Formats: sequence, C-alpha cells, structure tokens
Amino acid sequence: DFCLSRGLGDVYKRQLLMDAYSFLEQLFFPNIKLYFVALFISQLFLLPLYLRRVRSVIDPLLLSLFFVGLANAIPVFLLLTKNVSTELFSFFACSQILFWTIFYISSAKSFPIKKKGRKVAYRRFDDLFFKVCLALYVLTTLYSYAINGIPLFNENRFAQNIDNSSGILGLLSRLSSSVSLMVLIYTIYLFKNKRYKKSLLPIGVILIFSFFSGAKGFILNIVSAIFFYFLYYENYVPKIKKIYIVVGTLTPLLTIIIGGLSDLGSAFYYFIYRLLAGGDIYWNAYPNDIINSLDYNRSGLLNMSYMLWGPFRHLFGLEVNEAQMMTTVGADLFEITTGFYPSGGAPNSPFTVTFWAYYGWYSLIGVAILALGSSSLCYHVQNSMPNTLPNTCFKAFLFRCGTSAFIDIYLFFNNLFGLFLFYCIYKSLKFLFVNLSK
Repeated sequence: DFCLSRGLGDVYKRQLLMDAYSFLEQLFFPNIKLYFVALFISQLFLLPLYLRRVRSVIDPLLLSLFFVGLANAIPVFLLLTKNVSTELFSFFACSQILFWTIFYISSAKSFPIKKKGRKVAYRRFDDLFFKVCLALYVLTTLYSYAINGIPLFNENRFAQNIDNSSGILGLLSRLSSSVSLMVLIYTIYLFKNKRYKKSLLPIGVILIFSFFSGAKGFILNIVSAIFFYFLYYENYVPKIKKIYIVVGTLTPLLTIIIGGLSDLGSAFYYFIYRLLAGGDIYWNAYPNDIINSLDYNRSGLLNMSYMLWGPFRHLFGLEVNEAQMMTTVGADLFEITTGFYPSGGAPNSPFTVTFWAYYGWYSLIGVAILALGSSSLCYHVQNSMPNTLPNTCFKAFLFRCGTSAFIDIYLFFNNLFGLFLFYCIYKSLKFLFVNLSK
C-alpha cells in the first residue's frame, strides 16, 4: 500500500529489490576489485575537467567532480557485475557524455581573472548587511535547535519537524544556509584587512553551530568561502598549505567520533560508506529495472522544481497532493527498496535517474539545457558583476547552484530558492538603508 499511496504502480510486489544491505553483502564486498575498476573508469572520464576546469585544490568544483566520480562508479560497477540493463546503462552513459561535453566546451573561455581587481572600500551598508545576516543565522539556527533538538546528539540528525522544506521550519533552515555564506565571506574580508576582533565572533559562531549541527563537511564550507572571496573579490586564486588540506580531510572523522560512534575504526568505515553512498540511488533504481516500474501521475518539471515554488503555494492558495508532488525520485526509490519513506537523508536524485524516470530518451534535450545552464551559472554570469562583497556572495551562490546540478536536480532548485532569499534580504535592506539615510 505504501507504493500505491504514492502512485508508484505495481512495484509494491517488492521482489528482487536491492537496498543498501543487499548491495553491500551481495555485490560490493564479493566484487570489490571490480568496484575499484569502475571507480578508476568513472574518475578517468572526468580527467579533462580536473585538468582544465579546476583552478585550485580548494576549488569547490574539484570536490563536486570527485563526488560525481564516486556516484558514477556505481552504474559502471553494476554493468561489470551484470546488474543493469543495456538500455538503462546506455542512457546513463549518453547523458553523462552529453552533459560534460557541453559543460566543458561552453566553459572554455570563461576563466578571465583580472590582474588587478577593483577593491571596494569598507562601507557602512556592508557592515550593516553583515550584522543582519549574522543575526538571522543565529536566530534561525537556535530556533531550529529549540524545535528539533541539537542534531549532533539526536539519534538521527536528519530527522526534522519540517514541511517538505517549505513549511516555516524548512524555510528558516534554508534562510540560515543563505545568510551563513555572507557571514563567512565578510569574516574573511575582516580578517584579511586585519580587523581581527570583529572577525572572531562570527567565525566562532559558524564553527560552533556547524559542529553541533553534525555538519561533517563544515570545514569545506569555510574553505569554499576562502576560495570565493579571493577569486571573486581579490581576483586571484589563493595557495593553500598541504597541512590545511590534511586537517580539512580529517575533520569529518573527528565529528563522526564525537557524534556517537565508538572508535576511530568505526568512524573511518562509516566515512567510507558515506562516500560510497553518493551513488545509492543507482543500486536502488537499476537492478531488475526497478526505475521502469515507476508510474508517476504528476508533472516531472513541477516535481523537480518543487523546492523552488513550494514555499509560495500557500501565498497563492495552490492545492497540491504533497505525498505525490512534494517528494523526490530518490526518496520514492528508497521507499520501494526499503519499505519505508525516509524522514530525511534520502538518496540524491541526479539528472541521469530523474530525467529518465519522467521523460526517457527524450530527456537528453533537458540534459543539454541543464549543462548549458550549469556552465552559465558557474562561469558566465559572474563576469558581468562588479567586485563588491555582497556580489561576491551572489557569485558564490551562482557557482553553487551550477555545481549542484551535477549531483541532485532537486538540490539545484533548492539552491536557486536560497539565492532568491538572499537577494530579497539584500534588496530590502538596501532599500531601507538608502531611504533612511537621506
């Protein structure tokens, strides 16, 4: 009944399904050598992008490509172990080749870094905007803790009392993510200009909240902010010492240990599993053609973009079937293979799976459009924006939106909504500041 209630057709019969345990026990461990072959092939495919499009070891594109390679290793592994049909793998391969070829070509002339960027002087508005963002970040995070508890000490840090990311708590969570980037970038600006006392409080707040939120990659957020600040504001790519890279790599292990796992070994294996689980949607979808059993009674485009339009449905009085429309393909496939709907932490929904579920081979047109849009967001749009601190944050948001399209189509639209929130806060505050200053 759980499948029928979500419009998933006859897959409720639940035979020959593959959840995480079945994948690991029946396929992965008995064929682990083949997995490393698959991982090598998937990473080798991305080598031109590593060499020609990644500008620094702290470029967020590097990590995004790395996780894409990890996820893409799963379909290749399933092919090597004969657990994916020829048609499904053919579409996966064609969509990946098409996307990355267009992305690579369209971004070929998008690396003009000026030798001397125009540095904007310290301004009262920038300082006010920073304080507002910091206050919003603190208030929204504390309110979330009051309702859901502190994630690091919860049994499930993903379990949240939210309405599909579009209720009040979900909205506050997305607002918190939107303003935290500005707080980080402005803190780096303060530190770079030797305003050390002003920089200590915000960076302390960011570190404490990130740690207690169980965000194992919080150090990567700081590193990304450093990259964005120097690239988009100072107009050069910073060099990072190797010791900082090692510390950043080990930080997730420390967070996992303190979060409740018993020892370093357990934390290490959990960490490795999380890397492997980036492609979990593929072992849910491809074996036994489970994805072809999905029988959706909804608009694919509306579903994929629900994190963008969902928060506005109450304003316009839109009535939607939330159980069918406000969910993800990854969550649906997880429900089919496990028997229960994930309360949080559902598998990613990459375009290779989501587009096929809705449009089949016709979706290659959408793949081409997505590649062009992703490239534009990552590189082209930024060239027309002047170098101000708020614009540095806007450029970073655009880059994040572009790279999120690699991994999860729903995350792509979620980040677009985060950009919209940030834009509204900025414009509203700018309007008040200009008019009250007259």
